[in-house]
Amino acid sequence: MSLLLILLSSACILSSSSESDYLSSHDESVIYKADFSPLQPSSPDSICTTLTLSTSPLLIYLTSFVSPDEATHLLRLCQDRYSPSSLITSPSSDTAPPPPTYRTSTSCTLPNEDPVILAFTSRVYTFLRSLDIEADGIEPFQAVRYQPSQHYDLHYDWFETPILNADSREYNRLTSIFLYLEANCSESGGTYFPRVSVSGDVLDEEERSEKRFGKGKNGGGVVVRPVVGNGVFWVNLKADSEGDERVLHAGLPVEEGSKVGLNIWVTRLMS
Repeated sequence: MSLLLILLSSACILSSSSESDYLSSHDESVIYKADFSPLQPSSPDSICTTLTLSTSPLLIYLTSFVSPDEATHLLRLCQDRYSPSSLITSPSSDTAPPPPTYRTSTSCTLPNEDPVILAFTSRVYTFLRSLDIEADGIEPFQAVRYQPSQHYDLHYDWFETPILNADSREYNRLTSIFLYLEANCSESGGTYFPRVSVSGDVLDEEERSEKRFGKGKNGGGVVVRPVVGNGVFWVNLKADSEGDERVLHAGLPVEEGSKVGLNIWVTRLMS
């Protein structure tokens, strides 16, 4: 059984486009009833190294969180399951419905009972405990596929108004993890955080070495580039349980090839 290595360092990120039009994870009519994955016992079965890109808000780069065999298994699990991605929104939201081009990917929900998903659930809880973060559950994992020109405009993962789980209890998304399962898209299709500040020295060093993340077109914020097995973790809620507007982010367009990511949303009950 391998040791899960939590190596916290400081680092940075990159910037990009306009942030004038964005949505929280909300709609005007849908109540999302999540079937939370159950708590699993700790099982540190993966060697993962981490790099802290920002401490406020907390945003951490994850290396080798997914093994090649696990990525292959999950991609097979997704076959024939994809359908157009939708938006989950609060029934009390005043936000106008987004245009059809707001989120153009396809996605699918993965079965909680799959053994790899169970192992991942355990791994996520182990990682959260290493950060002293207490969670109440995890939404069903969602795989999302981006093909040429597909993207997800600037948005939040947290909800403006907490929504209901399967037990009719209000919850919000405490943290997010986005992992890359497939990255046949050159350097396009990155995950862009325009409001997160990263040290210029860290960004410059990364550009000279592995180029896993870097500066955006306008030199601000951070773009995390798709690398299979790697990903990014961030905290959505502030100490008062309100959504943190600094974690606004976008899935940048894939220019060629394809990208498949894995959304893991960790939840906190509000009541």
